[in-house]
Amino acid sequence: AFVRGLSLKVLDIIMTEEEKLSDLLGENSDYVKVLDNGRVQCLLSKHEMPNIYAAVSCHLSGKKFLRMKKIEAEKVELKQYEPYIVPSKYNK
Repeated sequence: AFVRGLSLKVLDIIMTEEEKLSDLLGENSDYVKVLDNGRVQCLLSKHEMPNIYAAVSCHLSGKKFLRMKKIEAEKVELKQYEPYIVPSKYNK
């Protein structure tokens, strides 16, 4: 894949850690936010991590996060049937 004549490997080398982190946070803005103290918080698991690309990338590609993301997507998908389907009062 080429972007303006440069391969993605070359772009990877050119991009700084801050640019990578801002792109990653932008892509996952529904799931992470930057706190006032500069740390990054996952909105699904409430996990706080340092504002470092490697730490955030590791969390966003982890098994626990991907499982929680899938469950959240299923909840959103079921919202369209909400008038017809009600949550179980026994399964809490």
